[in-house]
Amino acid sequence: MTEDKEKLGSKLLEDGKDCKSKSNRTSIAMKGSDFLSQAQIQLTWQEVSYTVQSKKQTLEILKKVSGSAVPGEFLAIMGSSGSGKTSLLNILSGRTGTSKKEAVTGKVLVNNIPFQEIPYGDYSAYVTQQDILLPVLTPRESITFSAKLRCKDKSVKDRVDEIIQELKLTEIADNTIGSIEQKGISGGERKRVCIAVELVSDPALMFLDEPTSGLDAYTAEVLVKLLLKQTRKGRTVITTIHQPSSFIFSKFQKLILMSEGRIVYQGEAQKSVEYFASLGFVCPERSNPADFFISILRRNQEALSLETIIEAYSPSVEESPLNLDDLKLGSSKSKGILVQGRELLSRATKNAVRNPDLSTVKMLQSVGIALLIDLIFNNLGTNAEGVQSRSGLIFFITISQVTFGAQNSTLACKF
Repeated sequence: MTEDKEKLGSKLLEDGKDCKSKSNRTSIAMKGSDFLSQAQIQLTWQEVSYTVQSKKQTLEILKKVSGSAVPGEFLAIMGSSGSGKTSLLNILSGRTGTSKKEAVTGKVLVNNIPFQEIPYGDYSAYVTQQDILLPVLTPRESITFSAKLRCKDKSVKDRVDEIIQELKLTEIADNTIGSIEQKGISGGERKRVCIAVELVSDPALMFLDEPTSGLDAYTAEVLVKLLLKQTRKGRTVITTIHQPSSFIFSKFQKLILMSEGRIVYQGEAQKSVEYFASLGFVCPERSNPADFFISILRRNQEALSLETIIEAYSPSVEESPLNLDDLKLGSSKSKGILVQGRELLSRATKNAVRNPDLSTVKMLQSVGIALLIDLIFNNLGTNAEGVQSRSGLIFFITISQVTFGAQNSTLACKF
């Protein structure tokens, strides 16, 4: 199958005279030197709507939005706060579904296949806006933990070393990550570690929720360059971003602008200024196009003239030239419950040993509860009343241990 695709791609590149569908397939498959050796995903969404039911009213967050993202391209979703960009990202990544209070309609297709019909999580990765790393671990340990749960055993060490070198984490690989209370690596380095934790599974599709938030201009530029490097390997990268610098904006390949739950522009980022100029919204010279777009969308919301931009936009989504054969799993492999339990226990042990203050508090808590139990249930008799008291004691101990264990896990919810 792979040899046939390579021959087909070579032939079409030589003459460039085949039909449109085959040309599209070739352009996608041959954008990076490694495309044909790994999974390729074109994500397409059609007429996606998202509503949330509150006590007083029904909120329409997304209003029949359609679009697509192809391998080898960096797609940035921009919009002011409340425009629906994060909601769209969560739906495309499969993190939001229909429930009693939420309703999602429309189609999300992976190579023309509904994403519910494939193991979507094996192909995609999601990097949240907030860092979810244990402060006491090092970047190498965090990445290794993720690799042991997702990669084949023989490739774990090599894969971790490769990711650390690729994301330029070598110098701080063995430093403590830290947190607000504990000094550690910088914010930009922490964000790269978050990306590395997801990238270790070699995903074909990456989602990132405002990865540059809280970073200075230079660090944000470095991060965007690293993401662009991933697209050259054939990955589909989709990210939300809030008012990037002009330099970062110039690096975007595809752009989606959103306002009030609608898409008002979708296409090449570098043609967006020309598009809005044709509608009468001319970006001033030496101005950041990202700032200009956000400002006119906000201003037009206040002036109630946003319909002009909405009516001018006509969505055009092409069917994916890729199919099921292009969904080839890489080094990712789900592990069993025994392996997961072992790795979680190992991580919890490191967390306890390296966080002595927390361990001390837990020990004092256990001693205090033991003394309280001893005072209440001391000298129980052997009569019927004593047996009933012992039954209550066993119930209390069981419930307290389960409750405190769940509480500690919830309060320290770091992945």
